[in-house]
Amino acid sequence: VRARDFHAPPTYSLRNITPTSMEKKKHKSGSLKRKEQKEAERKESAKRCRPITEFIIPQAQSTSISSSATNNQEARNNAHGDDAMTCELQEQRRATLNVETNTSASITNQPRPNISSGFLVPVSVLPVVATSEHIASTSDRESDIPSSINDLVSEAHPVNEPTQENERSITGIFQYPSRAKLKQFFAEHPLQPLDDLPFDARLYERKIMNDSVPRKWLTYNKENRCLYCSYCLAFEFPNTCNPSPFVRGFSDYRRISQSLTLHESTTTHVRNAQQYISVVNDGTLDKFFAASLIKRKEVLKQRSIVMRIIDIIKMLGKQALPFRGHRNESAYTLDNEVLNHGNFLATVQLMAKYDPIMAAHVSAVQNKSKQRIKRLEQQGKAQSKGRGGLVTYLSKTTINMLIKIMKNMIQERISHEVSQAKYYSIQVDSTQDNSSIDQFSIIIRYVLKGIICERLLSVVPSNDGTGQGLFDLLIETLQHLKIDPQKCLSDSTDGAASYHGQYNGLQSKIADVADQHVHIWCYAHVLNLVITETTKCCVPAVSFFNLLQNIATFVKASYKRMAVWIEVVGKHLGQEKMKRLKLIGETRWSGKSNAATTIFGRFDDAAASTFVNLLTCLSMIQDSEKFDAKTKHEANVLLQSLLKFETILTAFTYLYIFETTTPLSSYLQTSGLDMFTAWSLVDSATTKLKEQTRTFDNVHSKALEFVNKCNDRISQMNMDENQTLEIDALETALPVKRQRKKKRMADELIDDERNSSDSLADFRVNVFNLIMDRIVQSLESRFVQHKQLYKDLSCLDPAKFKTIAEKGLEDEALEGIIKLFPQISKDQVILELFSFASNFDVLKLLLNDGENMDSSCNNCKICSTCPSCVLKILASNRLHDKAYDNLYELYKVICTLSVTQVQCERTFSKLKIIKTRLRNSLSEENLESYMLLSIEKELLDELDAEAIIGRFAQSSSEHKRLLLI
Repeated sequence: VRARDFHAPPTYSLRNITPTSMEKKKHKSGSLKRKEQKEAERKESAKRCRPITEFIIPQAQSTSISSSATNNQEARNNAHGDDAMTCELQEQRRATLNVETNTSASITNQPRPNISSGFLVPVSVLPVVATSEHIASTSDRESDIPSSINDLVSEAHPVNEPTQENERSITGIFQYPSRAKLKQFFAEHPLQPLDDLPFDARLYERKIMNDSVPRKWLTYNKENRCLYCSYCLAFEFPNTCNPSPFVRGFSDYRRISQSLTLHESTTTHVRNAQQYISVVNDGTLDKFFAASLIKRKEVLKQRSIVMRIIDIIKMLGKQALPFRGHRNESAYTLDNEVLNHGNFLATVQLMAKYDPIMAAHVSAVQNKSKQRIKRLEQQGKAQSKGRGGLVTYLSKTTINMLIKIMKNMIQERISHEVSQAKYYSIQVDSTQDNSSIDQFSIIIRYVLKGIICERLLSVVPSNDGTGQGLFDLLIETLQHLKIDPQKCLSDSTDGAASYHGQYNGLQSKIADVADQHVHIWCYAHVLNLVITETTKCCVPAVSFFNLLQNIATFVKASYKRMAVWIEVVGKHLGQEKMKRLKLIGETRWSGKSNAATTIFGRFDDAAASTFVNLLTCLSMIQDSEKFDAKTKHEANVLLQSLLKFETILTAFTYLYIFETTTPLSSYLQTSGLDMFTAWSLVDSATTKLKEQTRTFDNVHSKALEFVNKCNDRISQMNMDENQTLEIDALETALPVKRQRKKKRMADELIDDERNSSDSLADFRVNVFNLIMDRIVQSLESRFVQHKQLYKDLSCLDPAKFKTIAEKGLEDEALEGIIKLFPQISKDQVILELFSFASNFDVLKLLLNDGENMDSSCNNCKICSTCPSCVLKILASNRLHDKAYDNLYELYKVICTLSVTQVQCERTFSKLKIIKTRLRNSLSEENLESYMLLSIEKELLDELDAEAIIGRFAQSSSEHKRLLLI
């Protein structure tokens, strides 16, 4: 075997040039001398190398081959003269094929998989990727030392006993050979036929300086008409992430010459050629396989350690816990359990107590780290930092690298799913974190296999809050993740001018890029604005909610006051049902409803109220000697306000409203919400409130009933002999107000003046009717922009299928949606919709007999009236291929439209948990990684640990050596 056959660079030596030859060649040029030096070196190396036939062919067969080859050589020299070299190469190929034919009868065919589509399936593999079974078997036998190299080889490559003797097929020899079949493999290769080739036979040789060198690695399979590299096929493991085309089977003959040259220059081919030379010239395979098995065992051990590290990172990431401590992260301090090493290292210590593999790794790391510290102290470098070349997998650099890899894999998974879904919508919003950095959150919504998905795409810092600045940041993020901005169907934002602006807002910038785009003002934000406007429409309303806020602030301002509250409520309800007074937060949409229901209970059930307990608490603070005069005065002011009947009437007016709006607000905050259900709930809430605008008598009777129950309970408490505290009773009627006299002119009529002496009627007109009219008007005016969009899509509402099947569609139906998608035929959609609506009841039963709906269907468990269920029906019965393909696309668009952006608000809640006061120095890249790990838990669990290790191994040459075979 010659080194020049494998494209290895020759080694130049002056010893190969004799003095006589130098004297004869003094007149020659330097380039010609170098050519002759290379030729002399090749001849010298060929003399030193052993022929391959002596190693792979029995002696008797090799003798016969040599004699036949000699006779053929003499005949060729006499016949062809100058073409001796070419004939010699051809005759060597024929001799190899003759040996193959003569010996095939005596070779037992091992059972091997077949080749399908040109892809090679290995028979026995030294795996590059360590599976859990490999790790378990390795750890169980870690302390066992094999008695011989043959034991290791037989363990890695068990040889199956032959079942029958038959001729070896051509397909079987183009597979990864086992150790026992390696000699036979090289005896059968190369196969270089000269007839019926899809390429030029001269490619079997390589031209070097006007010389032809045979490519002994190149072999041809007649069955699938593919070229293979016998060296790479023998020594490159089939589980390699990116195997060479000449291992899978090369069939692209358009640039065959360039591909052959490129393959010869790859490091993998050179390494495999060197291994082939080493194995053949040494005359032994045991040494080669022993080293491979020892390395394999060590690689499996290292990979099992990294797998445990990955599991720890996943656990901490899902729980949104910090990884590092303030200090004490050095490896030599891990044996000290008293120190605070941080959550990550503490988890590693805990795992090491029960896992022998992790325990051995931690112990080895500690010992090596301590030895390094001692060595540095002896050298006078005790203050030196860093790991000093020690690979521990426990450093912050390694952990951050693994976290970044997981983050990238999650984003790539989302990007791939979006490309499969074709269309998507976005939800965007921003907020300031505790380090005063504006964090821009991007949520992407798409439909995949009939399931609505809402994923956190990215969290990036924003330095420009204008519409153009936010648009540039959004486009940069989408392009970085290879998501087409033109496929964006809609965006959902709050009412800020930078998002909602008609000319310079973010939605207008997106509309310029994406033609099929709809802007939707978040339904949940709109409803919150309606509630805010309703609670500030009159003086009694503002006074009532200020009173609730002042009460909660007063009680929680001091531990003494809080102790009184806990004592009173615990005595009445028990500590298990302890209720806390709620503060009204502007960002918490249900804050006002929660504050009112905690004190006054629900409109139809006031038994769960803490109103009497609150009166008792304030009375005790007012009469107690433990509190100063200012505190007593504040308690008295709050107490007198609560005793007024006007306060009770105002409270029950808003409880009457919250009975309708609170369930709507809660539903609008769910994920995977569809437009039909959201709009129908908004419309029904508006209709219900319209009907209640003039039902003051019902509110008055409920308020009076509540007052009477509270007074009865107060009377019982005052009559108790053990009760030293006396509580005032509540008012049962509004106080009569003095009628204000106005100055009148001589000829002025006064019949149109309203009599304000009737306080109840005055409250009905100026408070109740005003509040009810305001909320109805606000709902209609703020949601009117979404009414047209719903009207365009209303004919696709499954709740109207029965009407469509009976009466058909209106002429104006589907006009709006067809304008967005002009490529869809309106007539074809109408036909499909009418057919589907007529058969909907039957198709629905087919799905009901099968699987239940998943969590993406919010309003039903089994398909009934939501678009996501319709998608499920079409997909499960394969009706979306041809029968209802246009209808399926329309329902997919409807489910893709995002009517809220509450997912961004959830992201901000998680942001407050992750970036706390103690973690306010987190880098932006790490913050985004922690956010994705914590929010996208489902995708995090689905990440393949083997793929993570594969990417991590590519980060450095040392990691490649330790983690790849």
